[in-house]
Amino acid sequence: MNYYKTNLEFLKVHYPNLVPLLEGHSAEIENYSTRMGEPNIMINIGDRVYPLHSRFNATEEARKWTLTLEKGAKESKHAFILGTGLGYFLESYLEFTKVKDIFIYEPSITVFKSWLYLRDVRTALSDKRIRLIAIGEDEHLFILVAKNLAEQISGAFVKVTPPIYERKYPELIRRFDNYLKDMIIQQISDMQTRQENKVIWLTNILNNMQYIASTSSILALKGVLLGKGVKAVVVGSGPSLKKDIHLLPQLKEKCIIIAAGSSIQAMESYGISPHFVISMDGSLSNYNVFENINTANTSLIFLPPINYLITESYKGEMFHAKFQSDSIISYLVDPEDEIPKFISTSTVTGTAIQLAEYMGIEEVVLMGQDLSFPDNEYYAPGVNHISTEDKEARISQASLWVDNVEGGKNRTKGSMQVLLKDIQVLVQVMKLRGVSIINTSKKGAIIEGTEWISLEELLPQLNDLSFDPNDLKSLLTPVGVVQRNEKLKVILNNLNKVILQVSKIEIKSKKLLEKLTDLRQAAAVYNHKRIEAIINEINEIWNWITSKEVFNVFYDYSLAHYTNIYMRNVSEIVETTDLFKKAKLIEEHLGNLVKQIVYFNPELKSALESALNRISSEVNTQL
Repeated sequence: MNYYKTNLEFLKVHYPNLVPLLEGHSAEIENYSTRMGEPNIMINIGDRVYPLHSRFNATEEARKWTLTLEKGAKESKHAFILGTGLGYFLESYLEFTKVKDIFIYEPSITVFKSWLYLRDVRTALSDKRIRLIAIGEDEHLFILVAKNLAEQISGAFVKVTPPIYERKYPELIRRFDNYLKDMIIQQISDMQTRQENKVIWLTNILNNMQYIASTSSILALKGVLLGKGVKAVVVGSGPSLKKDIHLLPQLKEKCIIIAAGSSIQAMESYGISPHFVISMDGSLSNYNVFENINTANTSLIFLPPINYLITESYKGEMFHAKFQSDSIISYLVDPEDEIPKFISTSTVTGTAIQLAEYMGIEEVVLMGQDLSFPDNEYYAPGVNHISTEDKEARISQASLWVDNVEGGKNRTKGSMQVLLKDIQVLVQVMKLRGVSIINTSKKGAIIEGTEWISLEELLPQLNDLSFDPNDLKSLLTPVGVVQRNEKLKVILNNLNKVILQVSKIEIKSKKLLEKLTDLRQAAAVYNHKRIEAIINEINEIWNWITSKEVFNVFYDYSLAHYTNIYMRNVSEIVETTDLFKKAKLIEEHLGNLVKQIVYFNPELKSALESALNRISSEVNTQL
């Protein structure tokens, strides 16, 4: 019997993203039935052919596999199953486990399509515990799946793989495990950073709106260097920079040179001006970087979270871009989504690499990207935005070790490893986009996915190139006064509307907090009717709050750490049928989020009103 048409119609309704991939894939499907008459297929492992399932009884084989799994693999909160087979493995896992959330990945499109042809997929794939299904061996898919998992899991997590898949895909499993580990580390770091800096970032983004209105974006640079053989040199501030910085002057007319953040200090101390400096850091120490250089010499490309004191005092040309996750700028300044946007990374080097790719550059050379402490050094000479004592203290805390490009080891620490992992993930993304990364940082940490070549060895190749920076600068035209003032007036109008909405949310969130207290009290005395009534009231208020665009823009951005924790528990709240348990879950998880909203409201209003006053003053000055 051919189930394909029925199964495909089911997928079109429930998993529409899979359909184009399946319809675009051709495969010869031949059924090798088991002794029990169950559909089976043959697969290649190395130079031999094996049945995907038992030759005798596929259902029993899958059942025995599930029962041999450790208790944690069957009772974990989240599970990732790598390999569905023709459904037998997945069906057995769904039947014999109590896992609440299941994420599914099948590497072979042919196997998945065979399942559609040979068996009915509807019962298994209708299970409400399934949160994600991905198929295919695309490297970019690994990254997306790993990122999705890292964002959704909270609590116990397990990965299970049927034995036949362990035999066929050992390298794929190793790579995926590494991606997942990196993404989880990055997710934890991103959430912690956002939690610690939510008010600082918010203030900087809002106060930088006037500089976004008065400067051009980098839109005109999109793809201008594609196919022209121009290479970019991204300069970091690691200690290895001192070994090669003397070579930079001869590259200024050969390559585009981008200073990543604080490396601009080192370059200026050597009398070198890059073509661009790019910055995104909102800290006061980043302001100290620019406070101690002649900003008139270099064009700045800034991202909205940058410390606004930098943009406020910068003497040279400024241009802007934004991060994909920056909902605030998109809402208040860029509703048409015209400003170029980059993936948010933990280090400005990642942003600089994306800038090069945006311009169409297909090869990026890294300098001073040590991402560790070679020879117990922190920065290159000339980088002095933090004190010597602070540098020494940070190095003394580095108790971990990482392999370096010369075969030795460098001291490092957890936060530095996060930066390294972040860059390595971006390198893989760039590779998929056709951009290769060469690392020339002497004695720096090995950056997986890059090719290490010394700059001396690379120099003859670079010297054969030519690059005229005026070709780029001529494309970036300044914003006129009239256009600037029109933008500022639109921003002012939007700010006034937002402040009004935030005031309403402030009232509603306090009311919601009171209702959550009432819910706890009703649950304590097992008042069934009262619990039902309060939950309905809570749902009504919460739905009102979350339906407001302002909530999705400002609160989701600044309180992402808390909203993510809550969202990871929503499925459990919804699916819980025990009313008293549901009340406890709502009071615990929604209650924690609402408390943060109530605490955050005054900070948000203050930042919005401060930005409103700054821009009002700017507009009035121009009249």
